[in-house]
Amino acid sequence: MKYWTKVCGLSREEDIDVSIANGVDALGFLLATTKSQRVDMLPYDRAKELIAYVDKRVDSCLLIHLSDLEEIIQTIAELNPSMVQIQKQSNLTVDELSQIKVVFPNLKIIKTFYLSDTNSEQIIEDIESFIDSKTIDFVLIDSAKGGSGVTHNWDISTHIVQKFSPFACIIAGGLTPDNIKEAIMQIRPFGVDVMSGVSVCSGGVKDKDKIKQFCDEVRDVKYAKNN
Repeated sequence: MKYWTKVCGLSREEDIDVSIANGVDALGFLLATTKSQRVDMLPYDRAKELIAYVDKRVDSCLLIHLSDLEEIIQTIAELNPSMVQIQKQSNLTVDELSQIKVVFPNLKIIKTFYLSDTNSEQIIEDIESFIDSKTIDFVLIDSAKGGSGVTHNWDISTHIVQKFSPFACIIAGGLTPDNIKEAIMQIRPFGVDVMSGVSVCSGGVKDKDKIKQFCDEVRDVKYAKNN
């Protein structure tokens, strides 16, 4: 077995092809909103186009920053990803996630939790409540500011991953081809998620050599279960 791997913040077909050729399990797409127009976020039609281009070859993961449940359900129905990642801007409750699960029973749901040196106890409580609710399929532990390219405290995330094992916990935040092996060997997560660490710049353009190197480094670590 190998560690589950996701490349996030994609905007070009050629980067999708390179990622798939290097064995990733999922590809992440950031949908632009009226309140957030970062350069690595995609207009609605472009996100739909790229998700269709993936065409079930791997999981297509739509990052959700929307807060209105009806709008979220409509967006998922129209863009048709196989996976969604719920970000902090959404503020979705357990009940709202349950409603999404009812409408899309085969949809995989990742819930992102943003870790700092001071909020670990609250993060653990929040993760526990979502896992117990059976509304999510994956936990993603990110740095306090997602997409910043900054790592978080791996000692804390190691504790969280071990506490909730064997639930599928993914780590993100400042991961690069140079540090991913060390991160995996210490934390032993279910999977890893990279964005800025394989990007050419702050936008959605990826470096094909960095993608290959990152995936090679992940494959090079012997898989070990935490339980």
